[in-house]
Amino acid sequence: MGTIGFGPRDEDTVAVSGRTLDLLIDRALPSIADPAEAEELRMCGDVDGISFDLFEPGARERVAIAFREGTLQLKRELEAGTEPLPNFGPGNIGKLDEILALLDRFIPADGTPG
Repeated sequence: MGTIGFGPRDEDTVAVSGRTLDLLIDRALPSIADPAEAEELRMCGDVDGISFDLFEPGARERVAIAFREGTLQLKRELEAGTEPLPNFGPGNIGKLDEILALLDRFIPADGTPG
């Protein structure tokens, strides 16, 4: 089990499977230009959790934007009928929507921290 956290409250956190977290990180990494930030995101996968509020503010914004892009990419794949892993299909779209809603709440589409 993995977690994606955006703040200190329970409602600021989404629980996901470890493989969902890995799929999201894999899709976010290509959008991260800074090798240190990419490594920090990789390490989040190793410990089964991301806490965006622990990232330095500038890195938080960049990594969250990349994570949003990765989440949108995975959602598009599932909507198109692609199954990136066995038994990982469209039933996961609701969880991706939950993640996107939190991303939009904490890092609005214009990129400014909420």
